[in-house]
Amino acid sequence: MRTCQARLSGSLEIRNWFGGVSYVIIGMNKVFSRRLGRVALVFYVLYCQLFSMFATDMYTPALPVLAGQLATSDSLANLTLVVFFVFLMVGMVLFGPISDRVGRKPVLYLGCVLFTLTSLACAFAQNITTLIIARLFQALAAGMIEVVGMALVKDCFDGKTRENVLLWIQAAFVLGPIIAPLIGGQVLIFFSWRATFVVLAILGVFGLLMTVLFRESLLPEQRMSGTLLHSYVGLVRVTRRKPFMLFLFATSVFTALPFLAYLMAAPYVYENFFGFS
Repeated sequence: MRTCQARLSGSLEIRNWFGGVSYVIIGMNKVFSRRLGRVALVFYVLYCQLFSMFATDMYTPALPVLAGQLATSDSLANLTLVVFFVFLMVGMVLFGPISDRVGRKPVLYLGCVLFTLTSLACAFAQNITTLIIARLFQALAAGMIEVVGMALVKDCFDGKTRENVLLWIQAAFVLGPIIAPLIGGQVLIFFSWRATFVVLAILGVFGLLMTVLFRESLLPEQRMSGTLLHSYVGLVRVTRRKPFMLFLFATSVFTALPFLAYLMAAPYVYENFFGFS
């Protein structure tokens, strides 16, 4: 353990009943132990990964209705998804190095506040242009929250514990696209598509409350001492590594792009071809 090890108040054994394997999580932040419970740090890390998943998957069942109510084309309605994915990546790249320099909490504060405000802006958008712009900034907010959430895994966990937390994050990535559309569909039964963004705003408020209770995991002496430009230049150097770029290209072509195509096409297929509401 690094930062969190010095602020620990014991350990908690969490049993995984799938195979009877027991995991011991050591190194919980004292603030979490006192105010939220010892498992709250793990929950908080997982919660940070929900923002992008829910923001992309929750309102997809409403895309056909959204296009009709805003008097726009299906292609422009789908653009709200494309813009989100592009600027989600931008938010991760931009704000990851910033959190290394200023600490995790300031970026998390900014992300949660911006996510909440932009979700409300989406909910009250009166035209597709406003919605696309709001989605752009919502994606930046989700990107900074998600990248800092992954950084917390490095800050607060080591060894087998880190591996287990990463496994839980991967499980969340699998379950999120299943659960979020179901929640969005249930919201649409009783309310309009705008209500899905109100739910996302509530998600942001709850994240902000947990961030208040979170103690900074990256101490001043552990922060990046160089300039941000130096960090961004380092990211550019990574793109020169052909094995890494080949892997990145393969995962984008065979996973990310098909998933995006599915998200954009699925609502229209289910409603227009299969006749579901």
